[in-house]
Amino acid sequence: MSVRSLSVLALGSLLALAACSGGGDGDSSGGKSASESSSSSAGPKYTEFADFPGEEIVAVDLAAPMGLRTKVVDAAWQTELADSTAQAGNHILAVYVAVNTELDDRGLDDAKFHALTLGLRSGASAQDCEKALNGNQQPENGICLGNASVTGQLEKVADDQWREHDWHNGDGGGVPLEPGQTLIGVIGFELPDSTEIADDTVFCAPRENDAIFTDHENCVAIPKLDARS
Repeated sequence: MSVRSLSVLALGSLLALAACSGGGDGDSSGGKSASESSSSSAGPKYTEFADFPGEEIVAVDLAAPMGLRTKVVDAAWQTELADSTAQAGNHILAVYVAVNTELDDRGLDDAKFHALTLGLRSGASAQDCEKALNGNQQPENGICLGNASVTGQLEKVADDQWREHDWHNGDGGGVPLEPGQTLIGVIGFELPDSTEIADDTVFCAPRENDAIFTDHENCVAIPKLDARS
């Protein structure tokens, strides 16, 4: 074989080796880049009100021009919530809600929940609660609460971050709510640790803007609770 032939073969081998090496590096770096890009692009998720499952109620704040479409999205026992700390031997039942404007074509300048007009009903009928609370007592069976202990200011909070979110106390006032905008809020009910919560527990709110008490018929179910920790 001539020297020229050997040179051609050697050059071909070097080119093939370089092509294989370059292709491998390209695939490797390309795969890593795609993975990193995918990871960095996966940010917080914010579900729209209509996409949250479950029933809804319209909760009307005192003197508000219209109500808030409200769905319960989560519930959990907490020891602290919106700058409030439960007393020893108590926990706060935190009810997390998604809200939207009652009307699609108009917003609210001061969207909020008033703790004194929100209620909880567990293991008792609406009629039982009305009778019991009118007599300033609890029904023989079940729990009826005519007001909440604390509320959190409505905010834009990413999905599944509600329990860990640093909530501002709702006593500070309401927030603007644009037409069709979805915000998240929380309502807390402080209860003794001995309290048994039934599976049929519901969150209740007024449906008239002149109501100073909750409406125990205007209610929506809360999810089953985990054990207190």
